[in-house]
Amino acid sequence: HHIGVDTEGDTTMAFAITGVPETYIIDRNGKIAFNHKAVLNDEVMNTVVIPMIEHLRNANAPLADSN
Repeated sequence: HHIGVDTEGDTTMAFAITGVPETYIIDRNGKIAFNHKAVLNDEVMNTVVIPMIEHLRNANAPLADSN
């Protein structure tokens, strides 16, 4: 897991971030595999986030575009 600070706003602009909180899962190729623009709750974590991370850890190929 990585957390960063965007003091210059470059990443904010590149990802079109609209507010806080936002969660992104980035695949091994640097592509956004998942974006959630709200607070994460147990349902989203258990039905989307955890399965997505497990899939990305085990997959040899990147996921189909989910944006």
